[in-house]
Amino acid sequence: MNTIALAYVLLGASLVHFSIEFMLDGQSGNIQEVTHELLKLQTDVAILKDMVANLQQSCPSCAVAKSHPAPAFMATLTNSLACSADAPLVFDRVVLDTRMSYDVRHGTFRSSVNGTYVFSATLSGHPGETLHVKMVKNKLNNEIGYIYKHDSQTGWTQSTTVVVVQLSNGDDVWLACFSAGNIAGSNGIGQAFEYHSHFSGFLIDAF
Repeated sequence: MNTIALAYVLLGASLVHFSIEFMLDGQSGNIQEVTHELLKLQTDVAILKDMVANLQQSCPSCAVAKSHPAPAFMATLTNSLACSADAPLVFDRVVLDTRMSYDVRHGTFRSSVNGTYVFSATLSGHPGETLHVKMVKNKLNNEIGYIYKHDSQTGWTQSTTVVVVQLSNGDDVWLACFSAGNIAGSNGIGQAFEYHSHFSGFLIDAF
């Protein structure tokens, strides 16, 4: 139950408290007045129940984290990777994976909840090299995102893409190269460099 629904429940509790006080106070009114207040209270409670039900239906994602955390993951690349055409990028260091949805063996995120997701990828490129990387859903020719770095850039550069996509339970998302290229990893230089290249995603709304 979300905060708004809880507020209505608390309001209903206050109405109950008011009516009990009204009935216990013999000076407050006669039997007709008490009966009137009880009928009014029954109506208010019925309205509150409808409001709570509507709020729960309008916010299905509010219930996702009750028994399980919402899907979210982040993985980084520990070593530089030579990528061939259509090969998946496997980010081998898992920083976060709340629902064990990221497959570190294949670099693939698999949805466990129907809903709308945000995915982000940042790749570091070597000086003078070109990167063409796509983010795909379920199959290589179903591109949902793209990262590009041109070989005219003489320094080390980072390129990032962020996408919003709807997934069904069992859908897969991963990164793959359009053509051969080199992706820079941390190569054991230090903690800050562990985020040269990374891939992440999370659920923002279930349905």
